[in-house]
Amino acid sequence: MSSKLSKAPKIQLVVGAAVIGVVAFAALAWWYWSSVQGVAPVSTTGLYGKVSLQEGNCMPQVGAYSNGCKTSTVSRRVYFYKPALAPADVVGTHYAGGAKPAATAQSDTAGHYKIDLAAGDYSVLAEDDGGPFCNLSSGTAACGLTVSGGPQQYDITIDHATH
Repeated sequence: MSSKLSKAPKIQLVVGAAVIGVVAFAALAWWYWSSVQGVAPVSTTGLYGKVSLQEGNCMPQVGAYSNGCKTSTVSRRVYFYKPALAPADVVGTHYAGGAKPAATAQSDTAGHYKIDLAAGDYSVLAEDDGGPFCNLSSGTAACGLTVSGGPQQYDITIDHATH
């Protein structure tokens, strides 16, 4: 009888330690999750970044006068075209061609997006006013970007501002 009674406190000690371990793990997981909110996700083989919308009068201001320039993060569909689009494919600031994107991603409410992409040349456009938006063109590509294959940050600004 005495040997059965001596095992009971040991079992209670082991169970108590397991419960403490589970509670500590849950607290640590909650702390980590709450500390990374709003941090941009990182892609391991492609792109990650933020989509922003700029609006208002963004002309240089004089003195303390507020000019109404506003930049905010937005949730938008992001389009990745491969091969990269020619500058002639963009009319004004929107893609006017019929090619389908090679891939798409969706930015969250904080503007963050990520996507795994193979290395290569792409055009990266964001949804705006019902179509893919591009306000940057080089001599060879509309909103062109070379993806190296490793993690790479690429922020997108949809520019509606007066400059």
